[in-house]
Amino acid sequence: MADDLKDTRDAYQQTLDDWGTAREMRAACMKALAGDPWKFDERQARMDAGRPCVSFDELNQYVHVIANEVRANPRAVQFAPTGPGTSEAVADFYGDKMRETEYRSHAQLAYTTAFESALQGGYAFVRVTSEFMSGSVDRQELVIKPVMDPNTVLPNWGFQRPDLSDMTRCFVLETRAIAEFRQQFPRARVQSFEGYEKDESYAGWVTDKTIRLVEDWRVTPTLVKLLLVQPPPVAPPPGSFGFRPPQAPAPFTIREDQWQTMPAGSTVIRTREEMVPKVTQQLVNGVEVLSETSWPGPFIPIAGCMGRVLYVDDAGLTNRLLMSAVQLALEPYMAFCFVATSEMEVIGTITKNPYWAYENQLSPDQEAEIAKSLHEPVAVLKAKAVIEGLPGQLAPLPVRNPMALDLSGYAMLREETRRSIQSAMATNFLPTQAQGRNEKSGKALEKIDQARLKGSFHFVDHFEMMLRHVGCICEAAMDTIYDTERQVLVRRADDKTEQVWINSPSRK
Repeated sequence: MADDLKDTRDAYQQTLDDWGTAREMRAACMKALAGDPWKFDERQARMDAGRPCVSFDELNQYVHVIANEVRANPRAVQFAPTGPGTSEAVADFYGDKMRETEYRSHAQLAYTTAFESALQGGYAFVRVTSEFMSGSVDRQELVIKPVMDPNTVLPNWGFQRPDLSDMTRCFVLETRAIAEFRQQFPRARVQSFEGYEKDESYAGWVTDKTIRLVEDWRVTPTLVKLLLVQPPPVAPPPGSFGFRPPQAPAPFTIREDQWQTMPAGSTVIRTREEMVPKVTQQLVNGVEVLSETSWPGPFIPIAGCMGRVLYVDDAGLTNRLLMSAVQLALEPYMAFCFVATSEMEVIGTITKNPYWAYENQLSPDQEAEIAKSLHEPVAVLKAKAVIEGLPGQLAPLPVRNPMALDLSGYAMLREETRRSIQSAMATNFLPTQAQGRNEKSGKALEKIDQARLKGSFHFVDHFEMMLRHVGCICEAAMDTIYDTERQVLVRRADDKTEQVWINSPSRK
């Protein structure tokens, strides 16, 4: 049997390879945010030698400051009338329906998750999908869903816009247990995958216990012929001074396959051919196609939120880097943890014996008294003036062992590395000591906040582009998803919910 999915598997593997650097950078950032900037071998060597290896969290506070700014000031998709024939009422309906979709979908979870993921790892996504209403076979609702793990989405690396509005192919990944797969897809042609797990052609797709399911989204240009049509004149109702002559409506454009819907007497003024995008999806497991469907509108229903995008020349080739908010702070953070670890190691070298004494100079009771004096007051500590075996020789009193250690140099070095972290993340440029002072005026604090927000505004800008694209995806799909005569819920700008009729000219 011919291998119909070889091209799909090859395209998936190529896209996976293209995202290799971005995924490695994300993995390093997430590892540091989880409190472990150390390389595994170095950490293990220190632990095996009994040396300290600490990691004080210094990164998450800056990520939280930026992310929580968006949480405290939620954004939503906005609609405005654009283009000929678009009225305020139409824009208001789209806006009200989008507001209800966001509310019903808990879209703020999807939005803030994407924004924080972009800050943490350099890229994130939001999905738009449709679901059938309970008990219905023909009525659907749009739903906005979060992508909790950005590594489950693989857009084709050819995109240019950070919101993915120009994306032409995308893979969405999911791994299932084979037993679960058989239960969910009882009509799948292949139920036993014995032999596939050993075939290199299916590496990464099939193991002895799991199988990978992939949504393969594509935008395929389709040639469409457009007609500029002049409808026949329509006789208006009589006026006050007799009948007015028939008036010709304004010409408008239709597709060639809609010509049969035009009234008799219509004429074609002009024609033009153009490529119209068609969005399709195949659900595959690497072995066979499990289902096929299409999506209304010109966009794959996945919006992206990229971090800071850099194009770096490397041996004559240009590499695109998707930078997180913490990417350039990784090395300063490693230095911060190294200084803290060195400080702990130096502190660990301090001897824990507070006194020196000659052998046999102290009795067990005297040693107990000295130990007691370390944590509670003791009136007097006694020691023998003469040591047995040394008659006539006066022994000195036990000497207290000094344990003072000057750690100011380590504190200064930690502050220096902290400043480097703050500079790399463009967040708070003040030294730690100055952040807690109360004498700063309100205007000074406001300027500090403005400078901090401006330093991270490119992340916010890409986030708002993602929201706009979510709106474009939903707007393009609404006319198809809501194509039956029915009542739908809308949410007004004052957050009041109403039911309105759609596709029903006789009802409002």
